[in-house]
Amino acid sequence: MPDALDPPPEAPRARRAPADADTDAHARPVPAGGWLLFVVFVAGAALMAFEIVGSRLLAPTFGSSTYVWGSLISVFLAALASGYSLGGRLADRRPNAATLATLLTCAGILVAATVLLSEPLQGFITDHNPSGTRSNPLIASVLLFGPASVLVGMVSPFAVRLRALDVATVGRTAGSLYGLSTAGSIAGTIAASFWLVQQAGSDATVLIVAGAIAACAVVAAVGGRARARALGFSMVGVVAVLVVWGLGAGGADIGSKFSGASSDYSPVFHAGGYRPEFQPDQSGTLRAQQDSGYHRIRVVDYAAGQFGERPVRVMHFDNSSQAAVPLVQGKPVTAGVPRFGYLRAIDLLPAIRPQARRVLLIGLGSGAAAMRLNELRPDLAIDVVEIDPAVVAVARTWFGYRDASNGNPRITTHVGDGRTWLAAQPDSTSFDAVYIDAYFADSIPFHLTTREFLRLVRSHLAVDGIAAANLIGAVEGSRSELFRSMHRTWAEVFNDIATYPVPAEDGSLDLSTFTNIELIASADRGVLPPRGGEASLVEAADLAVPATTLLDASFMRLLAARYTKSISTSGVPVLTDDRAPVDSLLAVDGI
Repeated sequence: MPDALDPPPEAPRARRAPADADTDAHARPVPAGGWLLFVVFVAGAALMAFEIVGSRLLAPTFGSSTYVWGSLISVFLAALASGYSLGGRLADRRPNAATLATLLTCAGILVAATVLLSEPLQGFITDHNPSGTRSNPLIASVLLFGPASVLVGMVSPFAVRLRALDVATVGRTAGSLYGLSTAGSIAGTIAASFWLVQQAGSDATVLIVAGAIAACAVVAAVGGRARARALGFSMVGVVAVLVVWGLGAGGADIGSKFSGASSDYSPVFHAGGYRPEFQPDQSGTLRAQQDSGYHRIRVVDYAAGQFGERPVRVMHFDNSSQAAVPLVQGKPVTAGVPRFGYLRAIDLLPAIRPQARRVLLIGLGSGAAAMRLNELRPDLAIDVVEIDPAVVAVARTWFGYRDASNGNPRITTHVGDGRTWLAAQPDSTSFDAVYIDAYFADSIPFHLTTREFLRLVRSHLAVDGIAAANLIGAVEGSRSELFRSMHRTWAEVFNDIATYPVPAEDGSLDLSTFTNIELIASADRGVLPPRGGEASLVEAADLAVPATTLLDASFMRLLAARYTKSISTSGVPVLTDDRAPVDSLLAVDGI
């Protein structure tokens, strides 16, 4: 019997729901099923695919340097960290499928908007900060990719909250879901880098990512039994992606490229490897090594027989041989016949344009091309644009490169991306010749291969001006896709093109294997000489080097190798800023 002094027992208190909790039945946590696993996997894949294609969106403006990649990676990691934190907090407040669907819908819309905002935003940033080589890609990455990535980053902690209804198993649940998200990230990375970007193009890949995220929103709304309002909003995301696809990104053009309807082109992975003109014996003497923002640069001296018949000094970029100059008593020799046969094409430029006054070289390497032009025409004004300041320093220190900074006022070196630099020049700036030597044996900056870039080059050519490039590829056979694609692209901009595959030092030439290929093009017909007429031009040109010296066996072999057969361009794409699959076209040694 209760004591009279004891207080009467209290009635059980009703537990009050949090003030901000949704009291609708659909808002209560539900034991999420397979639909949630699908959402987590696809969201992880979409985020990494978005990061991969982000590099392609930035490259036409900022290039593809380490700074660009560092900006991208930093922004995506920061977005994930923010998303994890914010997602966990929001999940505790609103643990329901409707909120998750809303997050995914907003993320899909923001990703799709990237297609519309990318170019004008990058232009705005560059215009207001023209010297921001390092900061501009970071700013662009934050604005273009940050908001959507934060929202996608909120998915995993939100999924843990929906899935882990038992505290005793929350660790296992969290580990499983984060593992699934990481597996999705791996799949997204492979899909984007090995197929989507190369096959569909940048804009289409972005919209595919946006569509996948929007589809996840619908799955979350349906699978989580969300209210009709949440389902309707998720459908808005799908519609937004379709609208951007149709209006902002070329509509049917993108769709046809993805489906393959625009051409019979498909990526090809090559067997076999790139064969440089000489295979170096790695017992050469390492003279200098430096990691730049773009390459690992090594300067190596090779004795006679290690890298051809004569002693040479070679500039290596990562695992490729970029340039070489002869050595005499241990010192580089920049005068006289160039070490590599492909540089003999430089001898043609002042012969074709004997009245030339100004020439632009995109890509410096060892500086041999600029020095050769200066030797042929000491009165010629030569502008050289090199993206890597470390390459400029190495060329001056180790390869005898002389420009306005060290006693040669006729050569001016500019540090910057070649396309960005040229785009920044006034419309009135013109060149009698533009020579592009920025392609490597195993890597090609795609934004220097596209139709848009070549149109920019053409717009800065003087009357009867010529454009030239040193390409890497095969002219014929199964490994010629890269060359044929580039030739097709050049043919859309220039009306006359001469092709010179470069013979080896012993005179041999296999058109089905990778070698240097020189393209020389003009906007108008009648500027380039017919085959067999080059020697006459050289003899008639008023050059500082006697014609008898120029017309040696090496030069005559190059002229005789001029390719005059019809070049088939079926099955290869025109390279554009949106779709330039140079990586797969260049791919060697299988996958």
